[in-house]
Amino acid sequence: MPSKDNLVVSTDDERLQWITLLTKCSDFHYDMSGQFIEEKEVADIHRAWAAAIRDAVLLIDMWQIEEAEVKVDPRPPSERATNVTEEEE
Repeated sequence: MPSKDNLVVSTDDERLQWITLLTKCSDFHYDMSGQFIEEKEVADIHRAWAAAIRDAVLLIDMWQIEEAEVKVDPRPPSERATNVTEEEE
């Protein structure tokens, strides 16, 4: 169980996927801000969004990977728990 002091994701691959996705979003908003030079407020909003997303990327980059213990039920499916509620017709 992760402590309150640590941010945790399941795998390093998962963390890298978030970093890649959010970096592309940040880059998009920086690019969009350049298209709104005449409309300063809109350009400023896109730059602010880009900066906020970039901050999220830096935070995710600091996440620690917690090793998860995987438990596999060795019994065949026919011996595992079954649905005990009555099915409605």
